[in-house]
Formats: sequence, C-alpha cells, structure tokens
Amino acid sequence: DIAYAAAMDGARTVRERSLAIEALLQLNDSRLEALSVSTETESARWPDAMARHAVLDLFPTCMPIARLSQILRRVKERPHSVGDLNYRLPREIETADLSPEYLDQLRQALTDLIIEGIAWERDKFPHLRTKRPDLMAALVAACRRQAAEGVRTEPWITSSLLAVRLSKEDHSEKDALAELRRALAGLPADARETAFWKEDAFLAHLHQTQDAWHRVFDLSRYGGIQLNDEKDAAWVRKQLSDPSEPLEHREMMLWTEMLLLNRAATDHRELLEGLKPFVLDAPSLTTIIGNRLKPQEGSAELRRMEAANAKRTKQAERRAAKDHASWVM
Repeated sequence: DIAYAAAMDGARTVRERSLAIEALLQLNDSRLEALSVSTETESARWPDAMARHAVLDLFPTCMPIARLSQILRRVKERPHSVGDLNYRLPREIETADLSPEYLDQLRQALTDLIIEGIAWERDKFPHLRTKRPDLMAALVAACRRQAAEGVRTEPWITSSLLAVRLSKEDHSEKDALAELRRALAGLPADARETAFWKEDAFLAHLHQTQDAWHRVFDLSRYGGIQLNDEKDAAWVRKQLSDPSEPLEHREMMLWTEMLLLNRAATDHRELLEGLKPFVLDAPSLTTIIGNRLKPQEGSAELRRMEAANAKRTKQAERRAAKDHASWVM
C-alpha cells in the first residue's frame, strides 16, 4: 500500500515515484494495471517528466501498445536533450523480452506517430521534417531488431525507409542505420522496386516536383533504396520500355539508366544510342536522349548532382570492400 500510494502521489519526486513503481513490479502487484491506466488517463497526476519515466518503468509488461501510443502522443522529450524517449526507450527495445507481435505493433505505432504532421520544408535540410524527432531512435531500434529477426514485410520496409530518411547519422544511431541499410540493400529486386516507388509516392504527396532527375537523385541519394546494376537494372529497363507505364515514371527510369546505372559502360554515347529503341513511342524521352547526345556544358546543378552521385557510388564501393575485408579476416 505504501509503494502504490507513493507511485500515485503527484507531489512526490520522479525518483521517489520511480522507486515505488519498481517495488510494485518486483512484487507483481495486482494494481500495476490500474497504475498503467492512470498514466494514460490522468495527465494531471502524471506530468510529462514523470510520465516519460513511468512509461519506461512499465514497458513492456504493463504497457500495451495502444496505451503507449496514446501516452507518447501527449508526452514528448525536450528538444536537443537526451532522455527517456530518445535514449532509454531505444535501448529497452533492443534488449527487452518482446514478442514478435508486440514488436511489430510497436514499430507501427512509432511510425504512425512520426508521420503525424510530417512536412516538406523547402528552406531546411533535410527537407523532410517530423514533429517527433525524439522517437526516431526508437523507430530505428524497432526496425533494426525486426530486421535481425528476419522480418521483411511491406510495413517493415515502409518504416525502415522512413527511419533511414529522417535519421541523422550521429554516433548513437550510426551502427543501427548501417544495419538497416544493409537489410534494405539485401531485399530481392521486386521488393526493392516496390519500396522505391512507395517512397516516391510518399514524397510526392508532400512535395510536388516536375523534374524527374531531381526525384531520382533524391531517392537514391537520401532514401533507403540506392539503385545499383545488380539488383535494379532489370526492373528499371522493364519500366523504361513499357508504354503502359506513366510517362513520368519512364522518364525517371531513363535518367536512372543514363546517370545511376550502367557503371561499367565506357562509351556514354553508345549507351545513350542503345537506350533509344526502348523509348521510340515517347517523343519527350527521345528528345532527352538527343539533348544528352549534343555537345554541351550542361547546367551547373546537373553537374553538381552527377558529381555528388559519383562520389556516393565510390564511397559505397569503398564501404563494401571494407566490409568484405572484415568478413574475410
């Protein structure tokens, strides 16, 4: 009774209430469910700092996902701080005894919270901004753990794409993000194709652009699916040559063929000439090839993007070589 009274006493310090909750957990007290419900329904009794702590104290045994989601919708971590939601929660997700069903529901709940109010902000970089950056590390942890358990469902892919695009490559998340990228890179070709267009559609809903090359560059540079010849050449060529595909998609595939794939091609003019038969039904696409065949300086922006892509490709090759060397050793 003393421990329960202390845990529910809003006048007590966070430490005192947390110690009381810990005592109740050790006793497997029958009132833990009522306490957990209270964290969701009685916000006055559970101010943000205490609610953040209590959620993690009760996670996962006494914190069903629906309740956790409702509490996290109300409670946030302070900006530019390290606390329960952006430090402790990710580590609990990595190590706690979670059933596959609970983990899957958790990943989806975090995804939904992060997407709420997401926006494309033209004057900021990265352009895609979430109102819940405090939950990004937790989403990365959930996606990473599912990846390690062999999960490759479409909802997992959607969440992982979001995690890769929104996460900052800071030290705390670097390894987890690298593992997520490897899991996405290892997807079969059909899943990579689906993921590529899913991310494109998601971004198009937030930000309209008519420039096909910018769309392709952004997806391959900052997205979770970085196109390569081995996994993607076949489906890219198939969509490029299919008259039933939307013209904007075919144009994106044309730029992909010209600037991202065919890395082994030594004669660029020969490559461009070889692409013509696949787009003879689309005058706008043949015009693009014709313009690329003309001697020209090209726009500074296009040259910058091409150089950035070439640099990214070399970095990826170096990382792959380094990984291979470590495996061999």
